[in-house]
Amino acid sequence: GTFHQLYKFDGKLIAVGGLDIFPRSLLSVYFFYDPDFHFLSLGVYSVLQEIRWVQDRLSTFPDTPLVFYDMGYYIHTCKKMRYKGDYHPSDLLCPVTKTWVPLDDCVPVLNRVLFGRFA
Repeated sequence: GTFHQLYKFDGKLIAVGGLDIFPRSLLSVYFFYDPDFHFLSLGVYSVLQEIRWVQDRLSTFPDTPLVFYDMGYYIHTCKKMRYKGDYHPSDLLCPVTKTWVPLDDCVPVLNRVLFGRFA
């Protein structure tokens, strides 16, 4: 299902994350925040909270199939999305072979062409 993670400071709503929960993963769909609070790095905080949520499910329910955190689309030519590559491990799905490939192996291909085979 789809859920909203609300972040408040002194009772004021300062950020919202949209999340989809699937049987095997938590997908971060979108995130927005009040620009007056940019100094808090709320995007980073949200990512860490979402990763912790998945880890908590794993420790509370060891047999859960929910084992992945998905940061959503990665568009290499969009500088605002490149932060996703700062989190490891990070894999991209090869559009040709449909296999998961470490992001670090994909970057040289993405620096050369917009669409290519990673694996």
